[in-house]
Amino acid sequence: MAKSKFTSIFNIKYLPMDYGRAHYFIYRLLKVRTLGLDGKKYRRGFSGGAVIAANHTGFSDAVTLGGSFWYRRVFFLASEEVMAKGFLSFMLKLMGCIKVDRNISDIEAIRSAVSVIKNGHTLAVFPQGRIEKTEEVADIKSGAVLIALQSGAPIIPVYSRPPASKFSRRTVVVGEPICCSDYCKKKFPSVTDINNISSILLEKINECRDAYEKGEKK
Repeated sequence: MAKSKFTSIFNIKYLPMDYGRAHYFIYRLLKVRTLGLDGKKYRRGFSGGAVIAANHTGFSDAVTLGGSFWYRRVFFLASEEVMAKGFLSFMLKLMGCIKVDRNISDIEAIRSAVSVIKNGHTLAVFPQGRIEKTEEVADIKSGAVLIALQSGAPIIPVYSRPPASKFSRRTVVVGEPICCSDYCKKKFPSVTDINNISSILLEKINECRDAYEKGEKK
């Protein structure tokens, strides 16, 4: 587990990711503002493994999350379609993407994701499972909760969407961490338990959306 919110220890294995983080940092300075639920600049940060669960509006979401959490090595669950091509798949893996087949219960992807988190890293998941242009998040899949339960990591709800103008900064709202053990203490949670926590996560993402709306009106 990391002792600081900054994962600054050099490791050649993560050199491509750290190269990307440098670009994420620049992108954040120029194009992203990250707020908490109170509308103020998000400064809390976090240490150790965590699951970031964000809504999904387009392919730029990954860069936006990378910029918001540039101080962490952020791994991503990416669909099989995105990682279908050989060279692109190779590059995305170097950048920390884990391929997941959305059409099945991809046990291997879940294991890889849990391993990443238990090693103290951050995993970003788009629990809608597809790109959705709607402002409200109406439905999510249970994968983020399942990974959090198996890894013992908190889930950090996030909401964002592209700004009206390409010259404007993109606002990202980060909610309070969700600790799954607060809602289920079973060693082997049932499907009902997982779905109940997924419903709570959905509420928290939309809580971030409400804060986003207030922030955009200021």
